Amino acid sequence: MSTTTELPETMHALTFSARGLPPSTLILTTLPLPAHPPGNLLIRTSHASLSPGVSIMMALFPGMAYSYPAVPELDFSGTVVTAPPTTDAGEQADGAFNPGDLVFGSIPVPLHLRGVGALAGYIALPPSTVALLPSHPSISESDMLIQAAGLPVSGCTALTLLKAAKLSKGMRVLINGASGGVGSLVIQMVRAAVGEGGTVVAVCSGRNAEMVRGLGAKEVVDYVAHAPVHAELAKRCREGGQWGEEFDVAIDAYGVQELWNNCAGFLKKDGTWVTVGVAIQEYSVVAMLGAVCKMAGNALWPVWAGGVNRRYVQVMATANGEELRELSGKVESGEIRGVVEGVWGMGEVGEAYEIMKMKSARGKIVVRVER
Repeated sequence: MSTTTELPETMHALTFSARGLPPSTLILTTLPLPAHPPGNLLIRTSHASLSPGVSIMMALFPGMAYSYPAVPELDFSGTVVTAPPTTDAGEQADGAFNPGDLVFGSIPVPLHLRGVGALAGYIALPPSTVALLPSHPSISESDMLIQAAGLPVSGCTALTLLKAAKLSKGMRVLINGASGGVGSLVIQMVRAAVGEGGTVVAVCSGRNAEMVRGLGAKEVVDYVAHAPVHAELAKRCREGGQWGEEFDVAIDAYGVQELWNNCAGFLKKDGTWVTVGVAIQEYSVVAMLGAVCKMAGNALWPVWAGGVNRRYVQVMATANGEELRELSGKVESGEIRGVVEGVWGMGEVGEAYEIMKMKSARGKIVVRVER
């Protein structure tokens, strides 16, 4: 193992020791530095981002699923402190990182359930879970560390949605949830995929409309001002309406069941609905089971029995080194940039989690971990 500096014996971290929603279950404490077996990287965490999926796990997974005390969150950016020695075949894909390298990555869920999380001063991880921090001439290194902390899971989900949509130049695409952590990245990728001849229409709240236009939307529909939004979309798409043409693909980056139920009014008969699933409205087992049942019904319910007569594709994604490098390339080429609502300190995570639970953040919510 090679290292950049003498290591401390302890680190600061946010931990939880019982099932429940953050931030009420979290305490800011001191932990021993994580053990890092041969072959693993030891990373000093710079920033981490918050994920609704982690809050769901913390609130709903039985206590036996976690090794307590556990540290929350998965996605991070930071600096390699200790790295395995490189070999003659020392390519990045083979896990060759050096002390001092700036990286971003995501903690695998099985490792997270063993107590490892991103809201800690140091993380020990396999090299396959990280990638070198992207660089771009218009983004400073410090800002890139912030943006990259929000990229891994949201970015890989956006990539998976994009690939499932099978877009081509000139297509008409609708994106729901366009201002969130996933949607703000999807809209940029879709804009590049359909080209200047394509049309990207976004659904979000009016307060985020200007930002979403800046990310690539030709038009924005405010779901608050035009409720129910499915009726507004159908009105604009029908013959003689504002648009007069339906969409080839609809991408739901949030998970609104009502939109899927009524998508025949604005999605072409041979069109595809691509979604992250069905969003739960509250953190309860009943709500989770209800969402699972709806997702199964969306995929399996036949048209003759009342199902929606459109193709339904649901995706799931986790972050791995290959996809992280693909995301990095998109940042470096200027195709995408990370969108961040704001940055909070470790002692301010209560406010950060409350903003996330309001479900109105622009992009990702990031926590500054490094002191």
